[in-house]
Amino acid sequence: MFSSNMMLCHNSRKSPKLPGVPTNETDRSPRHFHIRNYNREKQLRIKLELNPKTPINVVKTMTYESKLLASLGVEEFRKFLSSPRLEKYLEFADGDPEQALRLYKQNLDISFAFQIPLHFCEIAIRNAIAETFSKAHKDDWPWNRAFKESLKEAHRTTLNKVTDRVAGKATGKVVVNLNFIFWEQMLAKRYSKLWSHEIHNAFPNLPENRGSDELQQTLQKEIHKVRILRNKIAHHERIIESNQGFDPKVNLYRIFRLVYWRSSAAEKWLKSFEKDGYFSAILEYKRCQ
Repeated sequence: MFSSNMMLCHNSRKSPKLPGVPTNETDRSPRHFHIRNYNREKQLRIKLELNPKTPINVVKTMTYESKLLASLGVEEFRKFLSSPRLEKYLEFADGDPEQALRLYKQNLDISFAFQIPLHFCEIAIRNAIAETFSKAHKDDWPWNRAFKESLKEAHRTTLNKVTDRVAGKATGKVVVNLNFIFWEQMLAKRYSKLWSHEIHNAFPNLPENRGSDELQQTLQKEIHKVRILRNKIAHHERIIESNQGFDPKVNLYRIFRLVYWRSSAAEKWLKSFEKDGYFSAILEYKRCQ
């Protein structure tokens, strides 16, 4: 809360009187607004290092990226982003710096739009698989000797590294600390014996007219594609592609499908975010021109 002294101090500061510029609300006139707009336009031209005679309509129609480039220069962005990172976008943009910055922002928008779908997807997958392990080996499956012996050595090593860090037998903490690739690998052919009986229990909305081996393989392939996307976004890599056929909706619908296979209610909830515009950058994707 501001003290009265602070308020008095604030109110006592007076801006210098400038010709034609009012110092209170009652001294505003059409002439003032003309002067204010003129000053803003003049400052904008100076900031953008434009000729003072550059028509204001030209200044106003410049894109945000072109204004940034005009005021800072491409080398400033190269320094900030690093040459290798910026070069990927410049190559995509045929060497046009302004287009490269627009593409960079578009990549940020799409990456951000995938955050909620990826959240739903990863939780759905890992919980479905962890639930299956609990049914087969009880709730302390991360420490179950029979379960560990059934794992490929690399997968067992990954699990042991996590269990060694977790105090007590807190299975939930193990689940959230195992990386996404671990869960993907749990659908490998090696573990088909388990999934031959449990795949429809873990993923009740999978097609009924296909064998468990085919469904297991399909699940792993789809999860793999989502994991690659997730990792690119997590590491701030470019996810928009240079080929004309690129469409981020393909990955969004893939995620919807994976979530649906686990839970139709979860898929419905996820899709409800669409009405608030969370996925607009994906659904309305059109390559920047």
